[in-house]
Amino acid sequence: TCEVGCQSTAQTNVAPTMPATLNVPGTVKGGDNLTIGWSASSDSNLAGYILEKKTDDGSYIQIYKGSNRSFIDTISVGVTKVQYRVRAYDTLNVMSAYKTSGVIAVINNVPPSISGEDKDLGGQKAPFKIGVTVSDKEGDTVNLIAKLNGTVLKTIDNIKLDTNYDIEI
Repeated sequence: TCEVGCQSTAQTNVAPTMPATLNVPGTVKGGDNLTIGWSASSDSNLAGYILEKKTDDGSYIQIYKGSNRSFIDTISVGVTKVQYRVRAYDTLNVMSAYKTSGVIAVINNVPPSISGEDKDLGGQKAPFKIGVTVSDKEGDTVNLIAKLNGTVLKTIDNIKLDTNYDIEI
């Protein structure tokens, strides 16, 4: 018979503890980077963590393996929901249970873009006009508000997208 002293490390090894927390942002936008973080696991021979991600109704895929306790992920535009899970592993590749986040809805609306740029108009003589064109990837309703030094000069509700508008200054 073998006494405790002759047991191998593999025979006495226990799984690491599951990370107690998994921190994910409450709001996720398609195309943005986000930081996922988790608490430390305890184990005498802890080697690291495995982070997995599931998008929409797909399967989990590994996106990180290593000793860090955070990871920066990018959410692809078009994904509608995302979920993460993390677990610890030790030097003998024994795994903890998963700590799983809730399902996070992904916002895929991109802000409208407007032609032109903010610039110093100090050399201009009034009155003059500035032409602007507004585009919106999703074709949403857009209201145009023209301001000069914080003062509203003109408001155009429900503008026609991709059309030039002259704003008189």
